[in-house]
Amino acid sequence: NKWVLMGRIKMNETYPMRGWFMAVWLFIFNHVSSLDSTYLHLFSNTPVFSWMYRMLGAKVGKNCRINHLGAPDYDCLDLGNDVLLSGVSIYSHNFGSMGLQFKPIVIEDHCRFFGYSTILSNTTFKARTIIG
Repeated sequence: NKWVLMGRIKMNETYPMRGWFMAVWLFIFNHVSSLDSTYLHLFSNTPVFSWMYRMLGAKVGKNCRINHLGAPDYDCLDLGNDVLLSGVSIYSHNFGSMGLQFKPIVIEDHCRFFGYSTILSNTTFKARTIIG
């Protein structure tokens, strides 16, 4: 389980670039990415991906459709109801001079993201936003 290895990500806390947390974070990110590219794409736009996001720490509302696991920092992600993520990269982390820092991403109800959009940290999208 992800939380056994690294615990929950704490928002606005700086993690050192070298150390246990960074090694585990990179391992989990690479492991989930390789699963997504080999097997999980078969479940694209099904409830399986919403379930996977929840299991990895994201808050996911009802009737969300996600077509790949493109978010390495699941604990920082809050999706409302009826959200569509199609070909989206989500990054809620920043590499600063002091280390790795995480900020929240909030996507409210009925939002749609298409066409290789990129969502960066510390962002809130209001209800019914369409990007891409």
